[in-house]
Amino acid sequence: MVHTLNFGNFIITGSIKHIHPGLTFGISLIYATILLLVAYFLPRYQGGHKSCIRQSLSKTMDPTDQEYRADTLAYLSEGGLSVNTNSWNHEIVARDVPNPNFYSPIMLFVGAVIGVTVVLGIFLHQIFGESTTFSWLAGRLFLPHYAYSTKVFGKIGWEPLSDIGTFFGAFIAALFISRRFNAFRPVIPPSWRNRFGTNLVTRAIGAFVGSFLVLFGARMADGCASGHILSGGVQMAVSAWIFTIAVLIAMIITAKWVYGNASEKVNPAHESPSHPQRRVLP
Repeated sequence: MVHTLNFGNFIITGSIKHIHPGLTFGISLIYATILLLVAYFLPRYQGGHKSCIRQSLSKTMDPTDQEYRADTLAYLSEGGLSVNTNSWNHEIVARDVPNPNFYSPIMLFVGAVIGVTVVLGIFLHQIFGESTTFSWLAGRLFLPHYAYSTKVFGKIGWEPLSDIGTFFGAFIAALFISRRFNAFRPVIPPSWRNRFGTNLVTRAIGAFVGSFLVLFGARMADGCASGHILSGGVQMAVSAWIFTIAVLIAMIITAKWVYGNASEKVNPAHESPSHPQRRVLP
């Protein structure tokens, strides 16, 4: 299964070992133009009229935007830490963190950093990926002589450091910037509890099984969202596009099957949920 639809070193213009710079650059411009047009014209919500870019340019929030913003605040407030109104990050927490617009300043900055990191990794002949770490770790601990483990040992790069950085980066951001650190409190996402209830055991089993299947699929595809969609997508790799399409199709089918018509809102009975007041320090 690992070798099914594995196009290896093939990008859109052929083998990367015999790359055609001019043709590849021309196609990359077309590729970038298509992505920008999609971001400009594709509505942000089902039944919506504005895309992320158009909403950002208009600097206005329609009732749907306001509803999603209030609901996002309500969800992020569940179990979050107190926010000091005099702190340096209060504006980020109050405005940018719950902003439903993907093109808010803080999100643009994060996206730019990720983009530079991915391109820099390619120049350094490293792949910006993370799931390989788990195969490497499991192979070292339990299957050191397994054929697949040997393959992973030969190509492992800085993926373990990437995983460690993701963990500590998320921890620092949640604790000191967004103040959304839940401190291991049992906060169940509204989409789950509206479908399956608030039983912690059921949630733990569902989270473990879902995470295992995602990780197994990533290793079977020889790459995850960062290794295929980000690193591969930037290089216009054929395998990355196949992986992306498969992920999108599977994601839609799984969401429909698991959640059905359950609401993702914190207060599903209200069309415009008002977020609970968080404890604010003077």
